Amino acid sequence: MRKNFFGLILFGLIQAQYLFSFDIETASKIYDKLFYAVFEKTNIKVFVNDDEYKQMILSSKNLVLSESINMSDIVIVTSENDLINIQDKVAFAIEKSLLEKNTNIIGAFYWNKGRPEIIFIKDRLAHYNLKITESFEKYVK
Repeated sequence: MRKNFFGLILFGLIQAQYLFSFDIETASKIYDKLFYAVFEKTNIKVFVNDDEYKQMILSSKNLVLSESINMSDIVIVTSENDLINIQDKVAFAIEKSLLEKNTNIIGAFYWNKGRPEIIFIKDRLAHYNLKITESFEKYVK
């Protein structure tokens, strides 16, 4: 009985890891569309500290990895440590909790109960004179 219980837990953990693993190709396409919805241009300069997200940017058609925050159009915030450096730059978070901690973050793409969630904050977009394309209007709060 005990072996079955631990086997079931192990199987569940392996399945969860498989379902939520970082798929660079898919993520690249998603962030392409998200950031195009904000800037409506190609070659959007993105700064990020996380190595997996750097690979995602490098795999993208419309996103360009920026070497510095100052030269970027947008910063992807992947941890609380990133909040220190963003100052007055437009930022986008990968967790809802990060979105709530800094007013420079205009939106977030994160997972909630196994489902992808997208949110843009209307007031923050207005602060930077940014508008969302019509196809993403339903995600503006």
